[in-house]
Amino acid sequence: MSSRPSPPHGPTPIHLHTLPLATSERGVERWDAADLAQIAESALAVRDQLVQELGLTVDVSLSRAPVAGDTALLELVVANLVDNALRHNVAEGRVHVLTANA
Repeated sequence: MSSRPSPPHGPTPIHLHTLPLATSERGVERWDAADLAQIAESALAVRDQLVQELGLTVDVSLSRAPVAGDTALLELVVANLVDNALRHNVAEGRVHVLTANA
């Protein structure tokens, strides 16, 4: 029986400005204008209670980060990144969320 490795100590960075374009298996079907900062802000807002329950600190630095792509897929990818950073963290851990215009 293998043991699960301990999570690294320290912050869990999420660099949304390096997020690859979200695509489905068929490719991008819609090319909407979107802002990763707004998408990240929304994803964090709906998870605020979970952050409090887990005792985590979330450091947020959201600068406008315009992209073009399928907004629904981008929202799904960002939500998944945030969920993973929250769920796979340590007690009283930190999550850093950063968006920037590259």
